[in-house]
Amino acid sequence: TLPHQHFGSVLWLVRPKMLVWKCSCVLLICMAAKAELFEMNYSEYHNYETMTAFLKKITEAYPNLTHLYSIGESYEGRQLWVMKISGGVDTILRPHVKLIANVNGNESVGRELLLRFIEYLVNEYNNKNKTVRRILDYSHVHILPSMNPDGFETLLEKYSACSDLAQSKGNENSNGVILYADFNNTSPQKETLAVKK
Repeated sequence: TLPHQHFGSVLWLVRPKMLVWKCSCVLLICMAAKAELFEMNYSEYHNYETMTAFLKKITEAYPNLTHLYSIGESYEGRQLWVMKISGGVDTILRPHVKLIANVNGNESVGRELLLRFIEYLVNEYNNKNKTVRRILDYSHVHILPSMNPDGFETLLEKYSACSDLAQSKGNENSNGVILYADFNNTSPQKETLAVKK
C-alpha cells in the first residue's frame, strides 16, 4: 500500500521519485503575485467548467511549457485534470513534484490557490523570474487542482458565498467516501486509484 501521513492541512504521499502534497495553506504567498496574461476572477470559486476552461487556456497559451492531461475520472465521470509545467531540457534524473488540492469536497481554498499558482508559474517563467525558471527548468511540476470535483460541485450548488462554502460540511466524494482516508483501503475509490498510479 501507499504510505501516507496526514498533518492537518498537508498530506504527504511518498512514491519513488515523486512527492505528493495536498495543499490548502502552503501556497498563500502566490496569491500576492500580480496576474499579467490571465485575468481570472478570484472573487468567487471556480466550478468544474470554468476550471477546465482555464486549464485549457493556459495550455494553449504556453504549449512549450505546459501539458494538460487527465489521470482518470471521478465517481460522476468528471476528468481529474493535471497540469504539468516544466521548461528547459528534459533529463532522466529530473525530479517530479505533484501538488494536490480539494481532496475533501469542502476544501475550496487549496483548489483556488493551485489555480493561482499555475497562473503565477507560467507568467513568471515568461517574465524570466530566476527562481521560477530554476524550479521549472530542473523539475517537472504536476498540479492536480481538484481530486474531488464531484464533492466540490455538490457543495457549490448549496453555498454561493465564499465564507459559507469554506465552513461547510461535506468531505466525501459522490459515493460517500472521505478520500484522504481512502488510500489504504482494499477497494479504493476511482479518484484515489488515479492518484496512486
